[in-house]
Amino acid sequence: NSTYAQSILLATYMGGLAIGAWYWGRKIDSSSKALKIFAWLEIGIALYCFSYPFIFNALEHSYIWVVSSNDIASDSGLALFFKLIVSVFAIIVPTILMGGTLPALVKYFSQRIEGVATNVARFYFLNSLGAVVGTFLGGFILLQYIGLNATNYIAAFIDLIIGL
Repeated sequence: NSTYAQSILLATYMGGLAIGAWYWGRKIDSSSKALKIFAWLEIGIALYCFSYPFIFNALEHSYIWVVSSNDIASDSGLALFFKLIVSVFAIIVPTILMGGTLPALVKYFSQRIEGVATNVARFYFLNSLGAVVGTFLGGFILLQYIGLNATNYIAAFIDLIIGL
């Protein structure tokens, strides 16, 4: 709920997407199974989402233990550093997986070089539109009416269906 926390979270999220696009993009370029890779990426994201409440709980307790057992002030630079570490561990895995989904779809649907630009633009648009709709529904509707855990499980279930 602070500027620092939001900045850390955004940097970690975007960094994970960039790492994922780079790593999975290279793997997908040398593979003939882009759609299968896409499916496994979506299933991986879903599995992470299903386990996220447990992961978050463990990270939260770890952060509290480190800060309290070392008498670190909650507003200190060292506490902020530990928040950075916890944030990275909390979202780096799914964001790396998410970063690979767009390259996989573009590779699968772009068999010829002539269609690459159109397909990249189309999937980037659909990906961005999905992010906006998902953020609106998740952040402003679902969280308010069904809570955090149920919203998370719905998102995980949708990813699992897409992957399957």
